[in-house]
Amino acid sequence: EKHNFPPRRTNYALDNGLLDFDFVSPSWFPNNDLGELFVQSSALLAIQENIITLKANAKDWQHADQLTGKAIGTVRGYLYHNDAEFTRVDFISERELIIALEKNRVKAAISGDLPALYWAKQLNSPIALAAIHSKGDLVMRLRKEHAALLPQINAAIAELQADGTIQHIIDKYTLQAVFEQTK
Repeated sequence: EKHNFPPRRTNYALDNGLLDFDFVSPSWFPNNDLGELFVQSSALLAIQENIITLKANAKDWQHADQLTGKAIGTVRGYLYHNDAEFTRVDFISERELIIALEKNRVKAAISGDLPALYWAKQLNSPIALAAIHSKGDLVMRLRKEHAALLPQINAAIAELQADGTIQHIIDKYTLQAVFEQTK
């Protein structure tokens, strides 16, 4: 059963056993610690979140500390390790973040680099990847009482990596967008 809760409700549901797992990066947590209630899978893929902005404004967002005290576009339900330092302006998706930048609803947003590049290409929007906000691996955060499932989960992840399935999915949605960003 899939749920898309806001961040606090997701964390409450995970902490209280109402949800069994989610996908996170340990880099989003202090000291990369997911907490005593959880175990983590093998890494699915490397991820990077950037401050994204329109190309014309990129020079103003070259350091992550420039988020402090500002209204920043975020995706509802996503966890941001330092969201107490800025004012969240939640949108329903990365696509909506790009639209918000174009319509000047926010000056900057936080997004994974690959989703931002994909949606910028789809929307023909001149965005820039500015400062890195976080960098790490995406893992499954699983409640500890389900730790016995980790060998099967990790085997499935290893198989999807070995046969190229994960890379194929990444390439399908991002290869052209990444190429165009580097031109």
